[in-house]
This record gives sequence, C-alpha cells and structure tokens, in this order.
Amino acid sequence: MADENIFKPKLLKGLIFGIFLCGWSGCLAVGLALLAITLSFGVFKVLAYGSSFFAALVMIFFFYWILCFFKLRYTVKDSNLTIHWGLVAHVIPLSSVTRISVTGYSDDVLVDMFSWPGMSIGHGFSRLDSTKSAPKPISIFATSKDRQNLLYLETSNSLYGLSVSDEADFLEGLGAYGHQDTQEVVEPYIGYIWPRLHFIISSGTVWVFLTVIALTTIFMWSEFSFRFVNLPVQLEGVFPISQEKSRFVTFWLREELFQIPLLASLLVIGNTILGLILFVWERKLALMVLFSAILIPVLSVFLFELAIHISTR
Repeated sequence: MADENIFKPKLLKGLIFGIFLCGWSGCLAVGLALLAITLSFGVFKVLAYGSSFFAALVMIFFFYWILCFFKLRYTVKDSNLTIHWGLVAHVIPLSSVTRISVTGYSDDVLVDMFSWPGMSIGHGFSRLDSTKSAPKPISIFATSKDRQNLLYLETSNSLYGLSVSDEADFLEGLGAYGHQDTQEVVEPYIGYIWPRLHFIISSGTVWVFLTVIALTTIFMWSEFSFRFVNLPVQLEGVFPISQEKSRFVTFWLREELFQIPLLASLLVIGNTILGLILFVWERKLALMVLFSAILIPVLSVFLFELAIHISTR
C-alpha cells in the first residue's frame, strides 16, 4: 500500500469550543493583570497577579489541546493505520487488527476522559460487548462523547475508538486487515514526534510540582505584601540589647526588603527551568531541583519574618 489515505473527523465544533475556552481564559488573564495594575501594593494586588498567572497557564493548556486536536487525523499507508494526535502518533499495523466494530463497548469500562463539546480524548480499560475476554487498554481519539457513535479497532492487546465521518469510505481505504500467513504480526506502538517535549507535557508529576511551585511563590508574595504595608519606613532595633547603654540602630529601609522575595522569585524561575531541562535525561535529579524551587519561597518567608523580628524587637 504505497499511497497514503488521509481521513479527518469533523473538527469544526470542537475547535470553535476550544478556541472559546482559550480566548476566555486569555481575556481573564489580561483583565486580572489590568486590575492588579490599578491596585495599590498589598495582598489583593498580589492575589490578582497570581490569579492572572494561573489564568495564563490555563490558556496555554487549552492552546496545547487545541493544537493536538487540530492535528487529529487517521492515515493509512504501508499497511499501517496511524492516529495522529499532537506530539504522538499511534501506529496500528493492519495485520494486528482482529476486528472492527461499531457496536460500542460494555458497561465494564473505566476511561479517564478529557473532553469538551466536539472533542473527546480518553484512556482506560474496556472490552467489546460481544467478547468474553479480559478487559483491554482502550484509547479514544474522537469528536463525539457518545460511545455508540465511535468506530472501534481491536487488536490482540488493545482497543481504539475513532470518530469517522464516513465509515464506508474509511473501511474501503483501510482495505484488508488481519493476520496473513505471509506477514509477521507487529503489535501497535507509539511514535513520538518530539519525545522530550512530550514526556514533560504528559507527566502528571511535573504538573503537580509546577502547581505547588506557583502556589508557594504566590504565598510568599502575599505574606510579604500583607506585612509590608504595616512596616515603618525604617526598621530599627536596640543594639546591643544586653548592655545598659543600648542605642537604636537602623537595620533596613522598608523598600530594601523587596530584595528578599525578588531574589527568591529569580531563583525559583531558574530552578524550574533547570528542572524541566533535566527531566528528559535524569528524572530523579530533575525532581530534586523542582523540589528546591518549592522550598525557596518557604525559606524566603522565614528569612523575611526573621529580618522583621530582629529589627523590631
């Protein structure tokens, strides 16, 4: 099979809704940032900036899913059916396909879905209604949330749910499938377009670390802004305390304390970038670097409180 047959599902509805979600989160990020600019320095200003940052992350998340969904297509070439999804290509040799079904699957199913109207992506375990075999891993790359509207390709060890606009045309383009005596059966496999970037994006651990890093950084700035507005212009203390002739000494000007969270934020950004770069080569070392990015805001809060305690005792 030298020619390449390309089949695209109906993407318009899913793209429109995805662009709406991306645009909504982007407008929210800009609106919160503009609101933060008008506020005087304080907790509400920091929270507004933090919320704007999170809205921007949500916008990037939706933008990535829109790009993946835009690339969704099924191609048949060289006796392989390939499902293109973002940075991943699921290659299904036609010789490994044991059955193609439109009957849907039974209630004995567990699928983690990520979907919006016009897009439905999920992974889990399932089995077709007419089979009595053990549940198989299932991957769904579809435009419909209705499981009965999907076309299912089953192999000996996996199951795929597809949205095909014209089933007859797709089956004709698929041609003969199943094991032939002259062919060696090759099981489906995954091809990565940009493996390193895919491993970072698809790692739930990385997203958890990034979320905690963002929360601790926002907590650091919130604590700083809450305490900063109540501090005197000059922070003074009695030194030395143990002697009778103690005198007041100016330790810091209030504005100089900005250096603590500012330097901590730069270190957090640097450690986060370094951790993401290292993640594709040395996972444990990368997680240690990301964990240090979590500790930096916490330690900076301790240092900030210690500076205030020493200078105002």
